[in-house]
Order: sequence, then C-alpha cells, then structure tokens
Amino acid sequence: MRSELSQVYKKRLFSEEEISWLRELFDQDLETQKGRWQNITGIFKTESRVVQKHLGHFIDKQLKYAATLMNREWKLKDIFLLEYHPGGKANLHVDIHATNGGISLVTLVEEEELVGGQVIIREDDIYGDIRNLRSTGFDEEDHIIPLDVGETVVYSASVIHGVTKVESGFRRVLVTWLDPKGE
Repeated sequence: MRSELSQVYKKRLFSEEEISWLRELFDQDLETQKGRWQNITGIFKTESRVVQKHLGHFIDKQLKYAATLMNREWKLKDIFLLEYHPGGKANLHVDIHATNGGISLVTLVEEEELVGGQVIIREDDIYGDIRNLRSTGFDEEDHIIPLDVGETVVYSASVIHGVTKVESGFRRVLVTWLDPKGE
C-alpha cells in the first residue's frame, strides 16, 4: 500500500524554544543498548526507545500536522535523532514503512558550517523501481529540498530520497516515521 501523500510539504512546525530544547537533547549523554550513540558511517543515531520518552510533545505535534495534511489519523512507527558528520550520507532509498502507506518527517534541528548534507528527493521516480538504487548515485534530475533550522519536510515513505555526503560541518535532524492508524 502506498501513501496517498503525492507531494512534498515543508513547514516550520516547531518554535525556536522547541528547537533549542531539541539541541539540548542532542547534547545529553543519551544511553543506548549499543553505547551512547550508534555510529553508522559518519551518521550518529539514537535508538527510538531512548528518545521517544523525551519527545511526546513533538510526536503529538507531528501527528496532528500529518492528520491535517491527509485527513486521517496516524501512529508513530519510529523516531530518531541523527547527527551527520563529514563523510556521512544516506544513499538513495525508500523507507521501510513504505508498504504500510507511511510518511516520513525530517526536521533540521541544527547545522554548523554545513557543506553538503542536503535532502534529495527523486520525484520522477516516485513509487518507482528501487532495485537499482544501490548502483545509482544522485543526478541532476533529483530535487534538493533546502531546509532552514526548525523546518520540517514531509514526504511519502514511498518516495526515493537520500542525503548528500557531508563535506564539512555537521547537521542534526529529528526523523519521524508515521503509519496510518488502523492499518
């Protein structure tokens, strides 16, 4: 089942105070099963269960926004804090909850002297064939989604997307995956 969300939305969902609070959460020593942060080739990730208890207010706000976008109820699938350092990137992919009709939300929490690290959407391949993605890099037809600190981009989990390699600086994002309620 594919999401009914057929376009990409961008909005400032959280206040400066809320974004500041998220920055502070990044700076805490969050303990995970695999250590303080999981290092995935230049991307540091928290575990969902660790941050979920801290982020109820943010999750509720995202659920309400998603409900207004698509006139349906949503439930949390997963939530992470991700920190990209030089060399960190996300290859083109479709999110794992795409078959459930899910949506993805990415909020830029902080960036410092960032070169690279941009969200890329391959709109011409929405719901396209993903079998060859591992061998396919970014190209001129991919759309860069510029985000300012505090902005959230929302897209169908079925959309082919990625993050360009961080050349210098760093970026911190809150990533939330939602599934339709009752499905």
